[in-house]
Amino acid sequence: LPLLSHALLETWDLRRGTVMTLGGYRAAGGVEGAIARTAEDTLGKLDEAQVPVVKHIFLSLTELGEGAEDTRRIATPQELRRIDTDDAVIDALVEDLVGARLITVDGEEIQVAHEAIIRRWPRLRDWIEEDRERLSFNRRLTRAVQEWEENGRQPDYLFRGARLAQAESRIEEYKTWGLTDVQAVFLKASQEAEALAALEEEKREEVGRQDARRSTNFAIIGGILGLCLAAILVNLVNQELSGILAVFYVAGGFFTGAFVG
Repeated sequence: LPLLSHALLETWDLRRGTVMTLGGYRAAGGVEGAIARTAEDTLGKLDEAQVPVVKHIFLSLTELGEGAEDTRRIATPQELRRIDTDDAVIDALVEDLVGARLITVDGEEIQVAHEAIIRRWPRLRDWIEEDRERLSFNRRLTRAVQEWEENGRQPDYLFRGARLAQAESRIEEYKTWGLTDVQAVFLKASQEAEALAALEEEKREEVGRQDARRSTNFAIIGGILGLCLAAILVNLVNQELSGILAVFYVAGGFFTGAFVG
């Protein structure tokens, strides 16, 4: 029905007087192609520098499906203004897209007019596929920040390990894509928490190394003392044996002399 509705509106725009014609319907692109034609015509009227801004707007209004179809999402004007472009330019483009019946604005809520735009506009499908990985991570970041905020900014909800490494690898992208203030604070807090955890781990490892060195030193000292004690015992044993041998020697001489005598 959304596709049919859009096709009828486009056919009406191409009417002859007050008559909607088959030629107008075909020129509009029919049920399947009308929405894509409108989007492409709107995009074709823009300057080259405005196209990336339109891309940003539509990607911001797309919710990536997790094993399902992509759907529309609601964004705020502030969210659309996160790229390095004058706010007036973004607002003007939003008005153009509203006029083309591609998006709707209701107070602070902006969304695509209907999900058929996401599913039937080839250029937008290409944009989504090109940026799917980054968009997916950005959505996860948004959810993580919300959870962190809802739980009083407890450290347990910060990014750690692989998730933080992935976020840090995209910092340069975020400079052009734009972060909210709270997202920037979240990432900075995550980095600080990770650095503190690494420092504590290094301290634990250093304590472990010191314990290992002490154990090694004690083992060496124990070994030396053992060798010294063994040497003393050997010396005593040798002295004792020498005495015993002397007694046997004297006794042997006595008995030998007596026998000879």
